[in-house]
Amino acid sequence: INLFSAVDGKHRKQLPVKKYNCGLVRFLQHSAHVICSSQNDHEHSLRYLSLHDNRYLSYFKGHHDRVVSLAVSPKDDTFLSASNDQTVRLWDIRTKLGQGRITLGYRPCVAYDPEGLVFAVAYAGLNGQTVKLFDVRNYDSGPFVTLEHHETKDDPS
Repeated sequence: INLFSAVDGKHRKQLPVKKYNCGLVRFLQHSAHVICSSQNDHEHSLRYLSLHDNRYLSYFKGHHDRVVSLAVSPKDDTFLSASNDQTVRLWDIRTKLGQGRITLGYRPCVAYDPEGLVFAVAYAGLNGQTVKLFDVRNYDSGPFVTLEHHETKDDPS
């Protein structure tokens, strides 16, 4: 992992990630901590890393394929991960156990709203694109809004 200053663009630090590689990286509430996706031949996990001393603080396991999207809540210590295994998982940095799982039929992408009250799950299906909006507190009740865009032969967008 290479860290650069957002102010002057200069390289600040390089952190070796050793045998698990590093895919996606997202800063958490504390700027010296990140969550990163990692994988080797048999494991697709998320790792809570201290940038101060390059030490893993915790591991989050549950995905069975590569993690393709990560989103950190702007409100608290929770985050979302989406994987090629067609699941979205909800996590809390304070516990290793997943807080929830949403299974889809497609590869998802995830994002939080700026207040951290709603999260979106988007995916491209056979007939178009779908975005589902979930209330963070009641995600297990399903999406409260589903937006769909169906492609037609006359509409290439």
